[in-house]
Amino acid sequence: MPAARIEKCFTDFIESYTNENNIYIGSATYFLYSKFIIESYGLPVENRYSVSEIASKLKQAGLDKVIVNYLILCEIVAFLKQ
Repeated sequence: MPAARIEKCFTDFIESYTNENNIYIGSATYFLYSKFIIESYGLPVENRYSVSEIASKLKQAGLDKVIVNYLILCEIVAFLKQ
């Protein structure tokens, strides 16, 4: 089960995206997603979301498929850099 702190980061990101409806690099919304990813990779695997879980949660939150693919790609790049 994901840790409460990354759940909060994810919720903050979704709220920001819902309110701002954008996620360009440098935006507050992008910062919140980046914070979510950074916080996630600081935790053991069993305490964070898998890529497929993140994609599912993003789709459930109503994000466009292109945005979801972009965010998942960002996560994969972050993983490869660690």
